[in-house]
Amino acid sequence: MSMLRFTRKLQKQNSTMKYLPIKRYSYAITATLLLLSVFFPLFKPVHAGASQLTSRRITMSDSGASGQGISGVGGGASVQYQVAFTLTTNVDALVIDFCANTPIIGDNCNATSGSMSLTSFTAASAALTTAPNDAGQIRNWTSVTASQYRITLAKGTGAQATSASQVFTISGITNPSTRGSFYARIYTYTAANAASYSSPTSLGTYSDYGGIALAINQIIRITARVQETLSFCVTGLNPSLWTTKDCTDATATATAPSLVLGHGTPTATLDASQDDSGTVFSQLSTNASSGAAIAMRNNNNANSCTNGGLSADFGQTCAIPGVGSTAALIVPGIANFGLYVWNSEAADASSVGTVAPAALYRTTAHTTFTTTAGASLTAFTSAASASSGSNNSGDIFPDATNVFYGMDASTGGVTPSAVSPYNNVLTTFGHVVAACTAPVYKINNAYTFTATAALTTPAGIYTANLDLIATGTF
Repeated sequence: MSMLRFTRKLQKQNSTMKYLPIKRYSYAITATLLLLSVFFPLFKPVHAGASQLTSRRITMSDSGASGQGISGVGGGASVQYQVAFTLTTNVDALVIDFCANTPIIGDNCNATSGSMSLTSFTAASAALTTAPNDAGQIRNWTSVTASQYRITLAKGTGAQATSASQVFTISGITNPSTRGSFYARIYTYTAANAASYSSPTSLGTYSDYGGIALAINQIIRITARVQETLSFCVTGLNPSLWTTKDCTDATATATAPSLVLGHGTPTATLDASQDDSGTVFSQLSTNASSGAAIAMRNNNNANSCTNGGLSADFGQTCAIPGVGSTAALIVPGIANFGLYVWNSEAADASSVGTVAPAALYRTTAHTTFTTTAGASLTAFTSAASASSGSNNSGDIFPDATNVFYGMDASTGGVTPSAVSPYNNVLTTFGHVVAACTAPVYKINNAYTFTATAALTTPAGIYTANLDLIATGTF
């Protein structure tokens, strides 16, 4: 190789070596700039001497979105926010900004999504409450201002917040109208610096600061359907003898409420020597909010006795008349027929409520009993379900010398109306013999029918069909 060529090659290598470090430095500078461009937004300026609030939180009384047409919990309206944090410096004011994008102090604060509103806040109406017995907490600060996304609290004439732990509640907030996260930023100020705040990116001279994340959620909707219920049964069997104590009892449903009023053997007969009685029973359960009425309809498809009594010829004559619309004694030897309704009793420990007899069928004169008539329904013996008997037979029924009966067949009965269709026992919907004004469950009633004949009562088989109809008002 000639000397000239060797010299040129050496010069070229030296030129390459000269610029290699410069390229390396340029790569390093570019990488550093890229890193700074990524992480620089995270390093926001914090005021010198300011400390971060610890143990900070905002508890919402309702996390539902507003404007969804939901009332009450989940509607996002009239919400309470309980604010809590720990101070490091005594302060006289604070600002809370609500932002859609970030809780970072000093960063741009985008308006919360939807229609979050704080405009209901005024100095007179803002509700501030604190934990008791801590004079250093924010309490009764009277200077309260609010824009749509900002709350400012100042002590006014109140005391400076000196306690490390702060807990207070702000009420009247309307949540954002869309679901998702949003954020709060809190800054505290001394009296000297209270007016230095300008905006979320121009905070002035604050003392303590902190960011908090919150979330708007869907509410849990629970739907459960409860049907209207009415359970009513009539039986000839005393409820004390039922096995299951409700209307599903097989023996109760199998025992028809068929009564033969009379005394003696081999065939029970009615005569003028005494009155004779028989008792049937009912049980009512209903969830009707206004309760239920038990009405009795007399002579339903049996006869047409205008006096509500008993007939031996399908209503052509009614020789054993009903007592009438005024409660009265049934006196042996004076032909009469009537009903007495016992006070209701619970079927068992699960029973709820009472079903009260109507006044006509249980007046104040019904309070005195003799012999077995004074026993309660729960003290009934098996004889109580017998279909025939007399005052001395052992059947459980009110003594005729003390008890008044009724059988309203009067033409001047209650005038039917849109609210109440009831009239007398002969009309389409009958006459109310017992009722309740609220829901009841497994409540028993007993109905004692009593009759006596006169010396002149024609011989025959006297009958009447009576229907007990329960109607709930829902």
